[in-house]
Amino acid sequence: MTEYNLGLNPEWNPTLVKLYVNRENVGFEDADDIDPTQEIVLTAEDLKEDAAPVLLKFVKFQRVRSITVFVAENAGGDVTAIGGLKLFGQPLPTTNMSEFKKTE
Repeated sequence: MTEYNLGLNPEWNPTLVKLYVNRENVGFEDADDIDPTQEIVLTAEDLKEDAAPVLLKFVKFQRVRSITVFVAENAGGDVTAIGGLKLFGQPLPTTNMSEFKKTE
């Protein structure tokens, strides 16, 4: 078994990532047939430890229950390595129906 050390081989870096929001059961065979919510093209600068966050299109990520991450391409290697993935967000306040008052 080969041990892969992250960061040693630049060919393992992801270059094209597709995100699918609220799509259940997206498999490898389905990923090319379904339009992703957003495609992210990554450069070597994006993958540095001190790189700025990759921003997502706000309007497409307002009601998220699940996210499927599909690495469509890497920099040419047989293996794709991801050293870390952080998603930032916050829940929206929900409507409290007991606070509604009938207007006349």
